[in-house]
Amino acid sequence: MNLMKQGELERIKNGPVYWLDCADKMPNIGTGGCVQWSLKAKGKMFHSGFPHMAINAIELAYDALRYVQKRFNEEFPRHPQEKVYKFPCGSSFKATNVVVPEGSLNQIKGSCTIQGDLRLVPFYRIADAMKAIEGFVKELNDGGFKQIEAASGFSYDKTVKEEGKEVAAEVELKWHGDGIDGLACDLDSSGFRYLKEATQKIVGKFDTIADTGSLPLVADLKAMGCDVQTIGYGIEEAYHADNEYAKLSDFEQGFQVLMMVISRLNADAASN
Repeated sequence: MNLMKQGELERIKNGPVYWLDCADKMPNIGTGGCVQWSLKAKGKMFHSGFPHMAINAIELAYDALRYVQKRFNEEFPRHPQEKVYKFPCGSSFKATNVVVPEGSLNQIKGSCTIQGDLRLVPFYRIADAMKAIEGFVKELNDGGFKQIEAASGFSYDKTVKEEGKEVAAEVELKWHGDGIDGLACDLDSSGFRYLKEATQKIVGKFDTIADTGSLPLVADLKAMGCDVQTIGYGIEEAYHADNEYAKLSDFEQGFQVLMMVISRLNADAASN
């Protein structure tokens, strides 16, 4: 980012930028925006034999998450461009981890934190999604708990006593970082066309990939005016595996593809 701000990347606008950080030897024409989050539910701890005197933070957290997910899916539905880019799934706001205080099984927990991430197809802006989700959480804290009833049958729209004070249900959202936007590659550019032709000739077939996995900086480079194309020669099914691996034969084909692309670009430069 500092290089971009200092103008050191201006010269790469003159030709395509090939980002090698994908897999399966086919162009990855679409990536997802991403930001991680925490949603903390604050309730009232009490003995499980007296649930009417508690606010179950575990159930509150899950029901609050479901409310936010429902509102998110309404505001950021499947985008028509997803079919063009062949995204196998749309945007998602989902849980990946849960943190609760240690305690006995007959204790209703007074706090619970659900953690997860937001993945966004590149046809929406991550900043817009984050602002919308903040609004959904505010809806809950501003009286929205009236719309939610726990599966156990107890209402969240109440107050209980704690050390002489009235305690009410509350949820708190925290973002982990500013987030990054996704990338939708230019499918009409010479950079994409040359990559397609070289892949077809060297690999013997051609297809495209799109997913909500995220790559840093690529959306910023595109916004700066670069023709960003992404591809890679690892093996997707081995991503982050205990025994992650790749094939030298795939790398060999990758070198051949990129050499052919460079030759085409050099020929264009010479003719101009």
